[in-house]
Amino acid sequence: MINDVYPRNWGHILLWEIIAAICFRARPMVAIKNQEIMSEGLPGREMFLLLEGEVEVATGGQPWNGGRESRKRLGFLSEGAFFGENPVLAGGAEGTEIRSRTVTAMTECKLCYLIKEDLNDLMGEYPA
Repeated sequence: MINDVYPRNWGHILLWEIIAAICFRARPMVAIKNQEIMSEGLPGREMFLLLEGEVEVATGGQPWNGGRESRKRLGFLSEGAFFGENPVLAGGAEGTEIRSRTVTAMTECKLCYLIKEDLNDLMGEYPA
């Protein structure tokens, strides 16, 4: 009977509390088919979670060296994948990390994203 009132695994409850805190800070976004979500060579300040749809990850092909046709396709990501985390997790000042990949929506996509400030707040609330 006491187990019905007090959970056995407090770590499990803390995990869900952290997930809820992430969801509270996440900002929604919709990308239409063929829309570039992030572009190689530009500074980044957010990381993305793909909730619905499919994206292509590529490198190369900036407009000044031939555009989309010269890109090297690295793969595809679908629901549940996250990307663009390097600028958010890196130790540098916000906006100083340069994107190393271009991510393009292959279908209409529903995403959410976190900015570095959000993640720093979360790490302050839930230190390792």
